[in-house]
Amino acid sequence: MLYAKHYHTVPPPYGGVSVYVKRLMIALCKRGLKSGAFKGEKMVGLPAELIEVMDEFPKHSRSIFILPEIFKLYRIFKPYRIIHAHTSLTTCMSIWLIHILQKKPVVYTIHNQMIEQELSLLYPWDKAILKSLASSPIVQFTTVNSVAKEKLESTGIKFKNGIKVITPYIPPIEYGQPSDYISDDLLNFTKSHKKFILFYAESFATCQGNDIYGTQTIVDAFIRISKQDKSTALVFCIANIGNSQSKLDTLIELMKESGCDNCVYWQVGAIHEMWPLLKEATLLVRPTTTDGDSVMIREALSFGLPVITTNVTHRPEGCIVYPLGDMDSLVDKIQSVIHHPYRRVYQQEDHTQKVLDIYQKLLNSKRKH
Repeated sequence: MLYAKHYHTVPPPYGGVSVYVKRLMIALCKRGLKSGAFKGEKMVGLPAELIEVMDEFPKHSRSIFILPEIFKLYRIFKPYRIIHAHTSLTTCMSIWLIHILQKKPVVYTIHNQMIEQELSLLYPWDKAILKSLASSPIVQFTTVNSVAKEKLESTGIKFKNGIKVITPYIPPIEYGQPSDYISDDLLNFTKSHKKFILFYAESFATCQGNDIYGTQTIVDAFIRISKQDKSTALVFCIANIGNSQSKLDTLIELMKESGCDNCVYWQVGAIHEMWPLLKEATLLVRPTTTDGDSVMIREALSFGLPVITTNVTHRPEGCIVYPLGDMDSLVDKIQSVIHHPYRRVYQQEDHTQKVLDIYQKLLNSKRKH
């Protein structure tokens, strides 16, 4: 029997959750625990034996809209011992139905701290289903930071197994050559600039009207920096622009009007491994307005890259933190690193075993019941 089925796509699209799911699958496979997930646009960087157990993601995963596809999902999940959901709370119905029909243990991981927003999108029956999942002895809810845990606990829902906080990080494997992952144009750009700021956004996503990844913030900060320092460049990475081409065009036009567009590389589309850029960048800037636990930040720290980020959640040791919305503080901190670049490695813990311990606990509970 197969081990765990991860209810999420693997990259691309290339965001922190999909990266984590991919690496967790590989880590489990190395332990002889063959696990599956759902297909992204391409199957990149996965062993052939894992590609065999990938399935098409449901077209409609939200609440009652999943019902026409439930028989398909039933067949997909049946060979597995455990369901590991990495999706939002709005998909709880599909997870609950499989859990009930197949008596499968479930790990439900919340990868952000936007609990209020997700709860506001639930239908009344979704909320009842969420309470049912939380009350099961073979369901474990986990969050990626303590803020999300506290918000879930404050909902009044009683969680039979409590809520555990587990950092979703598995170290990257540095293999191949940089040219295997990034274009020749981007490689040449990084080589022609001794110092460059690295920025990464999964998309132009917003939360309550706020730009989650801080795309506008990094552009405004870089324009200010460029007025005093023309030697520093910016590599602006965005994995998915979707229907937001106009937003990207606006940012590009701002750079042109400011006369610093020659110092910016616009990387649009997924990069399947970021280590070639993390090894060469001067610093990573992550001006997020909300966050879970950033895989990108932990990877950067593990490569010794300085990281400047907001104070919207607990950040790992080694981060340079500034108050959200304080542009002067952000610019000052960026300039400080640019003028005095450094490298200091902060090793990050591999949390695969903590996940395995939860799996085993739930499987033991299932045997008892």
